[in-house]
Amino acid sequence: MAAVWLRFRTELRTRWPGALVLVVLVGIAGGAVLTALAGARRTASSFDRFHDSARSPDVLVTYPTDLDTRVRAAISRTPRVEAATRLQVMAVFPSKAALYTQTAADIDGGLHHDFERGTLLAGRFERRDAPDEIAVSEVPARRLGVGVGDTLELLTFTPEQLAVQLAQENESEPDPHGPPLRLRVVGVYRSPFDLGAVGDEAVPLVLPRAVLREYRDRIGVPPVRVLAVRLRDGEAGAPAFFRTFQRAVADRRVSLEPATLRAGAGDTLDVLALGLLLFAVVAGLSGLVAVGQALGRRATLGASDEPTLRALGMTAGQRFGALAGDTIPIAVLGAIVAVAVAVVASPLMPIGLGRRAEPDPGIDVDPLVLGAGFAGVLLAVLALGGLAAWRAERAAARVGGTGRAPRPSVIARTLGRRGARPTAVVGVRFALEPGRGRTAVPVRSVLVAATAGLAGVVAILVLGASLDRLVATPRAWGWTFDTHSGIPARQLAHDPDVAAVTTAHFVQIRIEDRAIEAVTLRPAKGAITPTVVDGRPPRRADEVALGGDTLGDFGAELGDTVSANGRHGPVRFRVVGQVAFPSVDDPVALADGALLTPAGLRRIDDLHDLEGFHRNLVRFAPGVDVVAARRRLQRLGNEEAGNPAFGPRLPSEIERLRQLEALPLILAGFLALLGVVALGHGLVSAVRRRRRDLALLKTLGFRRAQVSATIA
Repeated sequence: MAAVWLRFRTELRTRWPGALVLVVLVGIAGGAVLTALAGARRTASSFDRFHDSARSPDVLVTYPTDLDTRVRAAISRTPRVEAATRLQVMAVFPSKAALYTQTAADIDGGLHHDFERGTLLAGRFERRDAPDEIAVSEVPARRLGVGVGDTLELLTFTPEQLAVQLAQENESEPDPHGPPLRLRVVGVYRSPFDLGAVGDEAVPLVLPRAVLREYRDRIGVPPVRVLAVRLRDGEAGAPAFFRTFQRAVADRRVSLEPATLRAGAGDTLDVLALGLLLFAVVAGLSGLVAVGQALGRRATLGASDEPTLRALGMTAGQRFGALAGDTIPIAVLGAIVAVAVAVVASPLMPIGLGRRAEPDPGIDVDPLVLGAGFAGVLLAVLALGGLAAWRAERAAARVGGTGRAPRPSVIARTLGRRGARPTAVVGVRFALEPGRGRTAVPVRSVLVAATAGLAGVVAILVLGASLDRLVATPRAWGWTFDTHSGIPARQLAHDPDVAAVTTAHFVQIRIEDRAIEAVTLRPAKGAITPTVVDGRPPRRADEVALGGDTLGDFGAELGDTVSANGRHGPVRFRVVGQVAFPSVDDPVALADGALLTPAGLRRIDDLHDLEGFHRNLVRFAPGVDVVAARRRLQRLGNEEAGNPAFGPRLPSEIERLRQLEALPLILAGFLALLGVVALGHGLVSAVRRRRRDLALLKTLGFRRAQVSATIA
């Protein structure tokens, strides 16, 4: 042991600069891996933590005002409820906004205090007793074009006007004659609704309680309220809550639905986290290759004295211990540096949507990742050092004993036999044959790293091209038509530019005790078929096609049966396909919904008794200018001309995935750098270690250009 310790101290004293470089290399490679792993965990959990810190609802209960007492009593008796607050649906319209904005008013006074606290982006929250102030969440502020200091004017109806409208005594839409609400925007904040809603149109504008109290007797208020409920179990407790609440309030006018805030952001966050995990794997593999090469070179140089040490009486175990022990301080210090790098780099995380959702940005210390990472880096470097020492000791023993020379390259030998140029033959031999002793070059690891880097770059480019193609292919995300219109289907069917018309009814139903957006198609001319991912669309009244996320939530596969809540009891359907759902007037989830036949929908309930809307899907005839024809139909239907929503509407799920474009580019750059470093390191090592070979080639008559060609 004394001999091993003496050898270790001597090596460390004479070769400490190289050891320091290795510590930095281990720290940077390990730090990159730990940063990505901690960032993946932080990204994946960012929205859930934001949802909890903002105290956003898990369930929304919509009900008529006359049920207010019964609803509140039922909520008070439900044990799973953590908190609940009431919102009043408002019939107000922004005076300068071209698009309709859902609006509600706080009844119980908990806005920005007991619920929807959000993250303040600018200004401040409104005062509770100020009827002329409002803090607007991010998406409505952008849609309405307002910021801190601006005045938001909302038009209202008088109570008499709204009563006439609700009684349908006046089919025309009258001008609002109620007192306008002029509210000064004092703040803009970010709510989980801004990040988690399926579309921007689904994010409501919430008015403070003081506004409702100030104007309630002078403006018309719809007899509809929404109860925002937070559950102790989160959204996972929604099915149990629905069952309990339905037993307590047995009224068909009550609509129960999960807030599903995470549904709009979950896929994006999962993909972002997966991308960071992939980055961690690639960085880890590249770090293992780089550190392994460096430790191998260090062990090979250290083993050059093996014959002398063997002659002095050191055993094979002692020689191995001396070589492997050199790795211990490198591993310990490198692991410490890796943890420090991860902590310092933690403010760079999370990425993408997760960065917007992160409720606690800045430095983050993840004990699980850093603790396991420290141990992992330590053990990995020790294992690499031990392997390098073992190989170096065995190689030195072969060279000093009866070991055979490395096998020559078959490719280089074949080139020589076929009369290739000497520069090519020698250069390929240098590239593929590691050599022996002090001139040995780690060619295999260089080739593996270069190949992995090139394959990774190609894979990332293919991924980017696939995403671009998906964005440019509306049929892939449900748009098998050219536009949609409110013009009657019979009138559209007689239009010479129209090749096909199908009326799509979008209604709310319940399948397996879960609220589902259901679609049924009624052809009026030609045929417009849905985008089928697997299986086929339903043809019979007892068949249904579901979205991919819906199938996953139900744990169902093609051929299984699911149960819907019908007017007269459960109704069974057989799953025959998986389809994609397009967004038209209202945004819908791409992979969440149900497609039924008209007869199948009648098995559940009468179409007129279900909450929803309908649009006519239109496909133009070949050769028709689609853009011009679309605008013409918008003018005929008195719809907003030029509104891009009447063309192919990219689903929010795919729109959010486009924020990943930076991560593949960073990953491709990292892999390209890995390949360049591997090739550059191999080239420099080959030139330095084979200086005698290159000098011999020059002695044999190689000119400078030929030597350069050999190296190239």
